[in-house]
Amino acid sequence: MYVHTVKFSTRFVVLRGLAMTSELNCDAVFEMKNLYYTGNYYDCSLKATKLKEKTTSIDVKLQCDYFIHRSNIAQGMSSITLADISASEASPELFAVRMVAEYLERTEKRQCNPFHTLHYAHFTLADIVQNFTKIANRFHWNSAVIFAIAKIFHHEQVLLLFIILRLFGGVNTDNKYEESLRYLHVCEKSLDCLYLTTLSLLAVGQVVEAKKTVAKMHRLDDDNVIAHMASAAVKMFLGNENIQDAFYIFKELQEKYGSSALLQNALLCCFVLQGKYDDAEEMANDNMKNFSQNPEVFINAIVVSLVQGKSYETVKRYVHLMKEKFACHPWTTDLKEKENEFDKLCETFTA
Repeated sequence: MYVHTVKFSTRFVVLRGLAMTSELNCDAVFEMKNLYYTGNYYDCSLKATKLKEKTTSIDVKLQCDYFIHRSNIAQGMSSITLADISASEASPELFAVRMVAEYLERTEKRQCNPFHTLHYAHFTLADIVQNFTKIANRFHWNSAVIFAIAKIFHHEQVLLLFIILRLFGGVNTDNKYEESLRYLHVCEKSLDCLYLTTLSLLAVGQVVEAKKTVAKMHRLDDDNVIAHMASAAVKMFLGNENIQDAFYIFKELQEKYGSSALLQNALLCCFVLQGKYDDAEEMANDNMKNFSQNPEVFINAIVVSLVQGKSYETVKRYVHLMKEKFACHPWTTDLKEKENEFDKLCETFTA
């Protein structure tokens, strides 16, 4: 009787220890993901690295690697991911982040030449996506792979939007968002995919469908940060009192997980949409000081300065900084092209 009791007690202690370890892992993974979703990429990478060293769970180690590389990519360090992950990677999650990193590395090389981009963009994209369906089948339509495919379509759409509208004007460029949605619809239980679905739907003006997608996210996990981020994005599109609701969501996330360029830019946009331009200007100045490596910070500062009627010298200084720091950003290349067109137009009138 005593021996059995000892064995039972030992098993109970071991099982309880495993349960506690599992619970700690779950909490740490949850926090790691939330740091990523709120734009705190460095903190996410640091958290993931520490967790990977402590855990013995293979699944948790994989999730750590996945978010470390997603954070690297978000910070513009795609080359690290390409160096660390083989092109023959068997893990769908790691293969997915390598696929995105490879695409972004190629994209970076073509952004500074818009005419080359227009001619070559389709072929560069085709080089990567021609086997998308084959890749999806290979990994049994794993949600991480589908998310990566849709992310590439999404990024390509944003890039081409600047170029095609600049050169031709009025061209319908919704097709790649639609391609993104075509892949995303098969992953209705992945919050990542549903979040990107929401953004894609908003981009093509389908706000009602975006609201339905957000409701689906909340049904899956009402406490998840990414569901609240998606909800806030929809509220910003809906306008009126919804904008204040979005502001409160972003502010609460900021207080809980720390300030980031992503959240600060979102809060600034809420101020602008509400017509609170003095608050927006104050936040733009803070962002320039704290997040000077983020191009959207400079773009927002330029917009707010124009809305506030700031001097030509002030706006020019921000534009100059944007050109110097982010010469190959689509916004910068678009502006340079417009300036060249204006100079040519002036020459025709002075000739």
